[in-house]
Amino acid sequence: MLKKIVFTCFYLLLLMPLKPVYSQERLLAPLGMGQSTVTREVAEYTSLEQALMATILDQENKSIALLADDFEVWSNNAHDWQSKADWIKFEKQDTAFNIKNVSVRIMDDFAVVQFLLQTKRPNDHQWHNQIVVDIWRQSTHQLAVRYATDSSAFQNSLKPDNRRF
Repeated sequence: MLKKIVFTCFYLLLLMPLKPVYSQERLLAPLGMGQSTVTREVAEYTSLEQALMATILDQENKSIALLADDFEVWSNNAHDWQSKADWIKFEKQDTAFNIKNVSVRIMDDFAVVQFLLQTKRPNDHQWHNQIVVDIWRQSTHQLAVRYATDSSAFQNSLKPDNRRF
């Protein structure tokens, strides 16, 4: 009886994991086929960014709690700097948003969050892409500063010019 239990345990522990390999079953997609893992920080700050944008689009004032008192926005647009009230007024014009490619770096009490923000305006059929860098205070979970640039401006700056050196 003991031999049978040992053999069964040996079979289950050692040979069963090999069964999918030999039977052509796939438990997981191969690496590089869209699988990714998300760190705790990326998940946490992605949900904070989504909550911020959702409350602004829903015309609610809850988003103000996520913004620091001295919150400001810097961008490469004609109006380089916006206050909290101006930015909220400007963002309420959007009808939809999408947040992609989030990365987070923690430094002391600050979290530097970088992502691609896609927004859509009423009567506009195209998504507008912005590369955003947000500075969050970890202790209060409030957004302190937002730096944003149109991704088209960023891509244009990467194009090589025809000058010779």
